[in-house]
Amino acid sequence: MRNNGSCAGWFGLLKFAPIVLPIDILAEKTLVIITFHLFRPETCLHVLAFSECVIGIGMLTRRFIRLTVVFLFLQLPGTFLPLILLQRETWVHFGYVPTFEGQYIIKNFVLISAGLIVGATARGGRIIAHPEIAAKAERVEIAVEERAFHEKEKIALDKTEEATVLITPSSVTSG
Repeated sequence: MRNNGSCAGWFGLLKFAPIVLPIDILAEKTLVIITFHLFRPETCLHVLAFSECVIGIGMLTRRFIRLTVVFLFLQLPGTFLPLILLQRETWVHFGYVPTFEGQYIIKNFVLISAGLIVGATARGGRIIAHPEIAAKAERVEIAVEERAFHEKEKIALDKTEEATVLITPSSVTSG
């Protein structure tokens, strides 16, 4: 997770630098298209750079990790849009031979996979590779949830019975 944070932060910082990278030009063109030409290319690129830095910091510090993962998933689909919107710049032969920039974009699938793992394990989940073990774990989890539900029901019933015992006819007439 920290490696992905370093990567996101580093790429975000590069977008603030006064150098022009081919992928930055693609990002600018894509962002201008999806914002309907309402913003200047430099503004779009700086917003993207800021979001990448925020994601990087979130993954590095592991603070607000759920929010960071949500932000990551909101941002990453936009990175694939050049493959559709700017086909001349991203494909030598559409669909099977990407340009260097197209390859760079496609590698984001790796980042998304890492994000899925982080998201799946952020709430205490575990990744189980064996289908039989995963099925057994699911059955055990259901049994534990059912047992907890029945225990809560029993506690609620006991409290109801205690309240009933406190308000009996003999206690009402003796008071």
